[in-house]
Amino acid sequence: MTCRKWPPWSRKWDLDSASSVNQLRVFQLKHAIAEELSETINLAIQSVINPARQPTGAGVGGGFGGGVGGAQSAQQLRDVRSAVLELLPDVGTKDGKVVSGILSEIRINPDARTNSLVVTAPERSMVMMKRLIESLDKPTSVVADIKHFLLENADATSVSDLLAELFVTDDGGQGGQLGVQLAGAEDASSSIVPLRFSVDVRTNSIFAVGGREALEVVEAVVARLDQSDIRERKTEVYSLQNQPAADIANAVNTFLQSQRDLQQIDPDLVSPFEQIEREVIVVAEPSTNPLIVSATPRYYEEVMKMIETLDRPPEQVTVRR
Repeated sequence: MTCRKWPPWSRKWDLDSASSVNQLRVFQLKHAIAEELSETINLAIQSVINPARQPTGAGVGGGFGGGVGGAQSAQQLRDVRSAVLELLPDVGTKDGKVVSGILSEIRINPDARTNSLVVTAPERSMVMMKRLIESLDKPTSVVADIKHFLLENADATSVSDLLAELFVTDDGGQGGQLGVQLAGAEDASSSIVPLRFSVDVRTNSIFAVGGREALEVVEAVVARLDQSDIRERKTEVYSLQNQPAADIANAVNTFLQSQRDLQQIDPDLVSPFEQIEREVIVVAEPSTNPLIVSATPRYYEEVMKMIETLDRPPEQVTVRR
């Protein structure tokens, strides 16, 4: 019986340990969401180890088939597996750059229950992963504020609908999730955080959520809309001294009706808000000769001045003997 001697290189098959050792580490996230951060890092690594390539010929598109295409694909695979990354330090820090190991050996899995990342990578790559995760696991600079507007004159539901029409985008998809770039609102939160409005009917108030500077613009609009109440009217009983109440009421109402007729020529020139604001009521009481006048504060003084002018005493003629 003869014993066959195995060559020295065959002893490597019988080793208990592998030449390539990977490390496993759990990173507990404080600010970022594990699923989102895992997807971001995986996409960044995938773009390096498997970049999108434009087909240069029919052979390349066929995968590892024969011919020139197969040779090119094999060469691309060798190039990919040998790819490494250099992680540059953040601006303003004294940390040096970190070089990773083989990127294809990095595995990142999120744990939603503990909001952590389970990373498997070679020792050299683990240093880079630690630096990268710490750089991304920071509080967001985008902050949403909430503001409460208590309306005294305007209707909260109507104002909220108008604000939503002005500021809320409805483009759908990703664009619909972003805020609007407003003049005077240059912070990042205003352009990223979408404005949202809710109405509390019981207190006639509006709650607005959005960026700080965007809410300042909204506040200015709400203040303007809530300045005056078109439903507020001033009513007075005016005693005429010289003219019959019926004649004065008829003259004033005829003048006001003529103004309304002019507005009907082009109704688009006058808004419904202004039409209600211009409504004036003048009623004569024949028994005691007064006028009952009701108008909005904007037109009240104008109507009363007209009535006082019409109630002037008639001119008298002095006869001398």
